Amino acid sequence: MIGDRGFEGTSVRGLAQALGVSHGTVQRHFATKRELWEALVDEVLVPNIVTNRGNPREPVAQGLAGEIARRLAPSEQPPGLTGAILTDGSPGALERLTYLGRALRPFQRANGAGLLARRSRGEIRPIDPRAVMALIGIAIATLGSSSTALQAIVGVDLANDEARAHLTAELTDLLLYGILPRAEDGPPA
Repeated sequence: MIGDRGFEGTSVRGLAQALGVSHGTVQRHFATKRELWEALVDEVLVPNIVTNRGNPREPVAQGLAGEIARRLAPSEQPPGLTGAILTDGSPGALERLTYLGRALRPFQRANGAGLLARRSRGEIRPIDPRAVMALIGIAIATLGSSSTALQAIVGVDLANDEARAHLTAELTDLLLYGILPRAEDGPPA
């Protein structure tokens, strides 16, 4: 519901109605919409991100590719939960994002440790792990508003399903793995 309507457009009463329960039932568990948001972060968003971290790259890549594909698709669909979170400008958005950021700290530290380990093995150049996370966030947040620019400047026709699918795959790979050669590409020249 937050993905479809944004935080401000989502009401506890509307959520209760959509779930087929009374408003009081929802309020017994979540006294405020803020508590509902924190439960969403703690019990849904962060566990899903952390669970995918240890899996092969495909589940993470599929999730990221899905988000990129939604951003590139020429439609008037709602931004989805990730998009709603990253582009939320409603009152209290900074506090909600700060809460999400704190909840993701262990995940960020694990990713940072992985980048630092690869750096110590000489596999990547020195990179601030926060910059990598910021780049991914910026890329996802801005893709939806750049379809016209992509077509005009880069020549990618996002109305063409094949071109959009190819760009989605390439952007996903680039965002997740940078410009390092893949194992199947062989060692760097």
